Amino acid sequence: MYRKRSKEELIEMLQNRRGVMYNLNENGVARLIFEKDRSSFQGILETPCGEVISLRGQANPNEEGFDNVKHLMEIFVVDGEAGTSFQLDNVPVFADGQNVQIQHSTINFASRERLVGVRALQEIQQFFNPSMLGDCENEVFVGLMQVQVIASKRTRAPSRRESLCCENSVTILELSDDFLA
Repeated sequence: MYRKRSKEELIEMLQNRRGVMYNLNENGVARLIFEKDRSSFQGILETPCGEVISLRGQANPNEEGFDNVKHLMEIFVVDGEAGTSFQLDNVPVFADGQNVQIQHSTINFASRERLVGVRALQEIQQFFNPSMLGDCENEVFVGLMQVQVIASKRTRAPSRRESLCCENSVTILELSDDFLA
């Protein structure tokens, strides 16, 4: 049965619905390519259903004790299918000469293979845009990756308009972010 709500109840109901919840929970085969000094990387995660998520990591500029094996990185995750992007701060990345490992509550990766030479160039040609790679080594780290990100974004309160319907004296309450409203 329909219950008529007061104007205050309608306002509260509409304002409580503000915000967007993002949930990214994917796993699959990832390919990472590091700069020569291991201070940054580019990568992709290919899910079993064929979706591609791009990754970019950069050493935290405030990191002290920077070395070539362990970095605290800022990792940017872009889900092109949904059009969302996330930034993960202070993610520990271990990259020695043969292996790469990322262990964090939101992202996990362990390399299974290190591809070099012609095999690495084939992977770069197939999965990356070679012109975007810059000063990267010709080596690709391949392994399983899992990404689990839940984020929410609160939007500002929309402007409120009231309209009065002349025929039955019904008040119509509207919330809108439309710039024409």
